Amino acid sequence: MQPKVQPEGVPGGGLVYDPFHKLLLLQSGKIATQFGGGGDSITWTYDVRTNAWTDLGVKTGPGNPWVGAMDFDPEHNVFVLFNHRDRHVWTYRLKAVPAGTKTP
Repeated sequence: MQPKVQPEGVPGGGLVYDPFHKLLLLQSGKIATQFGGGGDSITWTYDVRTNAWTDLGVKTGPGNPWVGAMDFDPEHNVFVLFNHRDRHVWTYRLKAVPAGTKTP
């Protein structure tokens, strides 16, 4: 599967599945050799149904976090990322989900 548009691969990123929106979310950075900051951060989604990547254009984030851990929390509808470098926890909500929605 070779989508026409796709993020540039760098080591240290995280990739997690969102069951509500049926998308994978990639959090990484533009520069592989640094941890960066908000300006280095990239956040993309991948839809396996359409074989399409979408750049979410997030303006700030953990940069290239060299992900210590990343997961999706269905109870709170957020992606949770532990930044190994600075020991911070980041959360990101892609879209709202109506209260009471069950995880597919």
